[in-house]
Amino acid sequence: MEKEENVIVKEKSKLKTFIINLAIIISIIMASMYIYSRYIGTKKIVIKEYKIASNKIPKEFSGNKIVYFSDLLYGSSVFSEDLDYIKSKINILKPDIVIFGGDLILKGFNLNDADKQKLTKFLEAIDSKLGKYGVLGSYDNEETIKLLESGNFILLDNKNEYIYNGETPICLTFIGSYNNGDYKLDEALTCENHYNIVISHEADITDNILAKKSVDLILAGNTVGGEIRIPYYGGIFNFEGSKKYNDDYYELGETKLFVSNGLGTKKVYKRFFNRPSISLFRLKSL
Repeated sequence: MEKEENVIVKEKSKLKTFIINLAIIISIIMASMYIYSRYIGTKKIVIKEYKIASNKIPKEFSGNKIVYFSDLLYGSSVFSEDLDYIKSKINILKPDIVIFGGDLILKGFNLNDADKQKLTKFLEAIDSKLGKYGVLGSYDNEETIKLLESGNFILLDNKNEYIYNGETPICLTFIGSYNNGDYKLDEALTCENHYNIVISHEADITDNILAKKSVDLILAGNTVGGEIRIPYYGGIFNFEGSKKYNDDYYELGETKLFVSNGLGTKKVYKRFFNRPSISLFRLKSL
């Protein structure tokens, strides 16, 4: 009887030890995941490089580089101490054209004077041979416009810009925010007979664009990659304006659509299986 009781006590002790060890392991895993997703996964930027080849690209643009970055969302997981790193990641690519895809500041984040000065200095210090351009996202406002323009970015919502690097230009088309109802497609989609790149913060306006006009390349953002991604499933969060088109790349007939997962965050301020990114497009004339 006594031996049986000792066995029971030992088994209970083993079970208790197992449960404690399991709890410790789970706690360590959860803590590690939190630390990684908040302090590492949001910081280490990856460069996503793409080759864009077309017989519509002028020969003088062959080899040119477009750097596209979106959703800085300053005040989320991006702060003043991150700006020099981001600038260096852009400038080391030696871009010919730089395009910002919208949402400079996290919605509701109040900038102080020091923040404004650092953001302006950051934007000014981004290098570009042929120009720096931007489109507004749903979070952008008058304060954002002042900062971008102070940083020598040209904002062209619902307008076109012909970029020359010789005799024949390419055409950039900038679409106002889909979520805010600021888009005016009839005014914007007027490029003819030139390689046409359309920039819109939200990708779900793509079907509206293609219903009116065939374009060559569309660049969008807004998704922040769903912030937390699960392998074989995708992002946990699907934001308004990016419900249909929220993966990196789509081929829609003759149109290529690229969706940046951005630099900042806007829901849980963490990234997992989803590093912040900057897109590099190398143009090639066929």
